[in-house]
Amino acid sequence: MTAPTTDRARQTLLPPVAADDRRQRLKYLALDLGTWSSTASLYESSHLDVVALDPAHEAALREVLLELLEDPALAPHQQDLLKEVAAVYGPTRSHRFTALTEIRQALRRIGDQWNGVPDRDYLDLRRAVAIAVDRCAAGQAALAVTVHRAYDRVFAVPALHAHRLWQVGLRDGYRQPEIRSILAVAVADIKASHLVDVAVSDADRPAGIVYHPGIKRRLLRPDPVRGLGPAAVPDGWPADTDLLIAQSYADLIKRVRAAVAHAGQPRTLLAGLQVPADSEIDEVTVTYPTTLPPSARARLRRTVSDGTGIAVERVHMDYDEAVASALYFVVRGFGGDVEAGLRSFRAGARPVEQALLPTWRRNALVLDIGGGTTDIALLALDLVATRPGGTAADGPRGRHYTLTPRVLGTTGHPQLGGDLLTLRVFYWLKAAVVDAIDAGHAPAARDADDRTLTERLLASGHPKPVTDDVRRILRERLPSHSATPGVRTAAFDRLWEAAEDAKINYLSQGKGYRIEQTFADSLPSDCTWRDAVRALPDGAVVLAPEDFDRMIRPVVGVAAGLAASLVRRTLGRQPGEQLDLVALSGRTTTMPAVHGLIRTRMTEQFLRHDRDGAGPIPWDPQGMLVEHAYAKQTASLGACWARSVKGLSGVDDQRLEAGLDQLEISVHNLLACLPSDFGLAGDHDRVPPLLHQGTVLDKATRRGVLASPPGNLFACTDWKRLNSDDLHLHRILGPELTVQWGAYQYSRHRPGPLPAGLWYRIAVDQELNAWISFCRGTRDAVRPALHPLNGTDLDAGEHLDLLQISRLGEHFDRDGDLLTLPDIEVAAVEEGEDEPEYVTVFRTGTAEQRLSVDLATETSSGTAYAATRPLAASRLPAAVSTSALPVTRTGTLRPAAFVFRARIPGADPVPLGRIRPPQFRDGDYLLPDVPFWAVLDQHGRLRVNAGYPEFLETDSLVRMESEPGWVYTTAMPDSSTDWDPTWDPTTGDH
Repeated sequence: MTAPTTDRARQTLLPPVAADDRRQRLKYLALDLGTWSSTASLYESSHLDVVALDPAHEAALREVLLELLEDPALAPHQQDLLKEVAAVYGPTRSHRFTALTEIRQALRRIGDQWNGVPDRDYLDLRRAVAIAVDRCAAGQAALAVTVHRAYDRVFAVPALHAHRLWQVGLRDGYRQPEIRSILAVAVADIKASHLVDVAVSDADRPAGIVYHPGIKRRLLRPDPVRGLGPAAVPDGWPADTDLLIAQSYADLIKRVRAAVAHAGQPRTLLAGLQVPADSEIDEVTVTYPTTLPPSARARLRRTVSDGTGIAVERVHMDYDEAVASALYFVVRGFGGDVEAGLRSFRAGARPVEQALLPTWRRNALVLDIGGGTTDIALLALDLVATRPGGTAADGPRGRHYTLTPRVLGTTGHPQLGGDLLTLRVFYWLKAAVVDAIDAGHAPAARDADDRTLTERLLASGHPKPVTDDVRRILRERLPSHSATPGVRTAAFDRLWEAAEDAKINYLSQGKGYRIEQTFADSLPSDCTWRDAVRALPDGAVVLAPEDFDRMIRPVVGVAAGLAASLVRRTLGRQPGEQLDLVALSGRTTTMPAVHGLIRTRMTEQFLRHDRDGAGPIPWDPQGMLVEHAYAKQTASLGACWARSVKGLSGVDDQRLEAGLDQLEISVHNLLACLPSDFGLAGDHDRVPPLLHQGTVLDKATRRGVLASPPGNLFACTDWKRLNSDDLHLHRILGPELTVQWGAYQYSRHRPGPLPAGLWYRIAVDQELNAWISFCRGTRDAVRPALHPLNGTDLDAGEHLDLLQISRLGEHFDRDGDLLTLPDIEVAAVEEGEDEPEYVTVFRTGTAEQRLSVDLATETSSGTAYAATRPLAASRLPAAVSTSALPVTRTGTLRPAAFVFRARIPGADPVPLGRIRPPQFRDGDYLLPDVPFWAVLDQHGRLRVNAGYPEFLETDSLVRMESEPGWVYTTAMPDSSTDWDPTWDPTTGDH
């Protein structure tokens, strides 16, 4: 783990909101600090202007109607349409319309005057035109199809306001939802620094300002920032990139406050929202890259808190960028109408045959390629009809549905994004310039195969920016790197600007890009190759769009390959599963060449058979959804929406009785299983998985609270003998791609050789934090000790006594100790349930084989919780169930009772009895998702434990080493950056 940048308390960059401040608080705000640009999204429902259509639908409908009025198919119906418009719009207002062109002009003119708030004249005209077009199309089949397709386009536009979601205007009069992530750093006072949309040239740059683009790249670890004066750095902060990140978030908060202060004003993004101008922000949700390790995530959370003045516990980081973007597509799919959204979902979903209630499922893959990272999520969306509709006798009654998104897997790449494409174009441009300079001269830059630099660069199939040999030549011939690390030269800036212009405005649009004389004139006077470029004739340097496809293919191929690999290893071995939706977000994916390559690569991957049994993946390539309207905002919108529905539940009986359906969305258990494989790095950089994607997170602390590590639901490995002093846990992102997730070096904490008989196990919790536990055993085995089951946290210790069951007598010796275990099964039952479903939780075997832990009974000072000295009483061999106890048929974790029985070969099952789930003392809070586990001791006593039975924990490595059975648990912080500087355009070394 990267240590906090300072041990001193850091002065907040913005003043905190006082607890007694009575100003209205904004409900939910989400910030997405991107590598290229940043956005903010707001959920607010307290004061809304009521409109017939979502404003986004209104704008789309106007454009569609304008197109239809120009359609030649409507020309023969001009007189009929004019009459219909007059009938609806009113003769006094429509007398001036004598042709369709006049209606178009009026609709456009009045619509242009519309400020985002209800305007009766515009709404009446729009309604009149829509009704007239519908009536004219009623008897014309071809025209009707055209009209229906046009309306489909309208309602494909996300209806944000219907879900109380708002884009926040961050610039240009609060009308633009994005601001470039370029921090203009005031070297004399960091608090005066702010985000800017354009980094102006050196000649125009204000004195004392230094531009830092893409500061998000420094989330992984803080780097020093040169040039900041002592007075510029607030108390407690070092002069590093964490300070710049904190100031970036502080500036975003200031921009949000300014936008909210102008809410309700015409032509702003918050024009339809009425909130007090001085509304305050004391809570925020922050998205982060999917591949960001836990320690960097924790550091970011504190940095946001110290930058914005928002208490750290109110800085929420529940959703990474992949999951947040996926949740945006969930809300997008339901549009602005619940009934229509439910019908649409069911039409594109598959019934789940084994479900107890009517259930429909869609598997959705979301691939987000941003400016600096690629983030990918695969979700299962289950729609359950939890309350049926009315019968004919009852009359109409709506259904109550619950939609539950579940994360099946996530992956990504920490450095693969739009800036990598620009960096490749940057080197392509340099290669083309050198080739043009060499034309007609000795081909000094050609290789043994007589290939130019451009040909060699385009032929590379690796996603890195440039091959080493070409980079070396370009560095000599067209130097643009800096002698000072982290400082970019003016020559680099001019080349970078040209590369971005070429990528965005020409090559991605299918047009060639050529260097003009103005480019040479813009180069700094000290550029050693400026005159050589000036001497080139116009048209000497041309980048062709067909070569752009070759240039981006390695990068896009990696992103598409990661997504396809995630789908194949998740769905490929599950019969009947298919991929129902593929959605792309991020501005990079809006390029036709990019989403075309993604479609092609995925089709190739999904058609093949794997040796491990994974078959083809059914999907519809033509149904792939590319988000254009909110390509950059998907993460902040999705996170904001999820935060808003997290606390909502319940049934609206009035709505159901009116015959209307109700949709409830549950995002509480988004991450119910591991989203990827985790493994320890081994020889030759191999990372065999220890924990597998899809492993259910079914363990928790026995009290069901978040205080003790691993703290919440988690998955863990078996106990393994420690043979290496240095352990490096990696998250496996795809074939041959991992990122270090945690590390632990034993000798750093206990110098000297490893003690004999030391064992370890690794756990990953629901927030993907990594933990490691150590226990002293023997060379061949380890017997960790459990806390006493009669600890002070439980009200009662109900148990079943297997020794008292005569049919199990042969499993005990004369002293009443277990010799062997039968198969023991359990069912979770509701009140009055007669035919439960049983699962096996203890397997048959000898007691020596199966009783693999020790149950501490007491200590010299009472209970083990208060133990300060070694255990004085005996430890009882015991076993923990092989898995968490099952849920009820309806999915309830806390049943009325658990019913146990034993299986004996050749005989009927042996009833063992019922145990009610443990009840906690007053004041203890049991989380609703804490699973139950069973514990069986050597005397045949069978108990149920809330949460995974806790070990006898010590915070001392010395005690753990000296007293076998005690367990020492600690976090596994990451110690590596996994960062390739040659992929980073801001290093000054390009």
